[in-house]
Order: sequence, then C-alpha cells, then structure tokens
Amino acid sequence: MATLKNTTINDTGYIQLPSGNTSQRPTAANGMIRYNSETSKIEYYAGSWKNVSLLSDASDVYSGAAVYAPFEDNKIYSSGTLTANTVEIVAYGSYGADEVQTSKTVLKNNGSGSQIRVPGGDPGSSHTVSMWFRSNSVNDYGMLFSKYSSPGTSSYGVDIWDGNGGNNIYLNTGDGGANPYSGSSGHRFNHSDWKHYCFTFNGSTASYYRDGSLIGNAPTYRTFNGYTGEWTIGTWSGNQFGQYALNNGRFRRFAVWHNSAKTALEVAAIYAAGL
Repeated sequence: MATLKNTTINDTGYIQLPSGNTSQRPTAANGMIRYNSETSKIEYYAGSWKNVSLLSDASDVYSGAAVYAPFEDNKIYSSGTLTANTVEIVAYGSYGADEVQTSKTVLKNNGSGSQIRVPGGDPGSSHTVSMWFRSNSVNDYGMLFSKYSSPGTSSYGVDIWDGNGGNNIYLNTGDGGANPYSGSSGHRFNHSDWKHYCFTFNGSTASYYRDGSLIGNAPTYRTFNGYTGEWTIGTWSGNQFGQYALNNGRFRRFAVWHNSAKTALEVAAIYAAGL
C-alpha cells in the first residue's frame, strides 16, 4: 500500500475518509482517523477512540460529564446517556423561555424559597462543577448551588454563594464570608446577563472561573469529596433547603465531572460551547 508523506492537495474537491459503524473499527493504532457512521462523527485513535470535536460542539463538551442537566426539561444524562434520574422541582421552579435569550428554554426559580434538586453521587477527590446563570432581578443574592452530604440528609453541605450580596464569591460550609475566592471582589449573583460559572477542585486547590477565565482560588480547600447527596440549584441544601435562594435565578447546562479537575483550556472549551 502506498504511503503519502508531506503531501499538499491543491483542489476544490474533497477527501473522503474511510467510513463504518463502531463494530467495524479496524485494529487500532495511534494516528488513525475515520468517520463513524453510527455516531455521525469523525473519530481518531490516540490510545482510545475519541471524537474530533469543535469547541462549540456542546454534545462533545458535556459527553464525559457524570451528571449533565441541560435544564431544558427534567432530563439528566451521564457520560452522554440518558439516565432514570430527573431534576426535582419541589417548589417555585419551572421551565420556560428565557426573557433575554428568548429562543432558549431555561430552568427558572420563580418564587421566594425556590427548591430544586439534581441527584448526583460522590464527585471524588477532584471534580468540576459548571453552570450558566443569570438573574431576572438586581435584588437577587444567595446560593448558586450546594450539595447534601448524603441523600435526603438534614445536614447542609458545601456551597457556592455570594455572601448574601456580600460582593464576593465564597466556597463555604455554613461559615458565611470566611472563604472568598481571590479576585471575586464585586461579583454577585444578581446580574441580568448570562455568565458561565465553573468551579474546579484538584485535590489541593479550589479554583473559580467565570466566562472561561480564571478569577482566583479559595484560601481554604473545601471539597465535595464524599458528598453523595443531591445538588441543590439556586438554594442551600439539607435542613436549609429553600433558604438563601436566588428567587429569580435562570439556569442552563448544569454539569459535574467526577474525579476530573478541568484545566484552564478545558474550562474555556466548556464556555465556548455556549449557552
């Protein structure tokens, strides 16, 4: 078989890749590339078969998330597969068209003491939590999300909040404004424009990203490791469920990666995938 080396093709036509379904993959070697007719994606081999994806392809960006709730309905996915779990709206929540991005369906907190939960297991000693958020009221303040220590427990867990309008973003366990992220001065969950939030934990450092850029780190490491309970959206957890709620919050694309602290480049890719 002839081998092309250092070849430039000057033409206005195309190159057609070998094509077949997943079961028809050849005996693999690093550097192979093909079109998978089963997934409708171009894939390559580098230790394992991976999709060739654009940063703007949300289906690829979120395909590895252990928990992914697009918040267009109550569906929850894990590793790209629909699960039996669903988003639980206990009180003052609904799905509907966003007031700003009217073509987008979003999850809405729409009452005092909103209560919304997303089932999720132990994120592990390193993990990443990502979500798009905006508020429909400049008066909003409170918790972006929190997590039960175990399913249905009465004790609250680790939370991300703005100190009740304290103009910093905090990583806390019920200790108020004791653990702000560096660089977050002036940040608060009352903005009317959509922003992407991402929080990573690599086993020693807790980092905060907004709109794809690193903002800073928390001075004290607090982790969701070992917390097996539900995630709460726009409110505190445990016996404080419904307290410190973002009563006018709008949410999209909640995702958690277990045992994986995303790099700055990977966080930028999640942001680039868009709302």
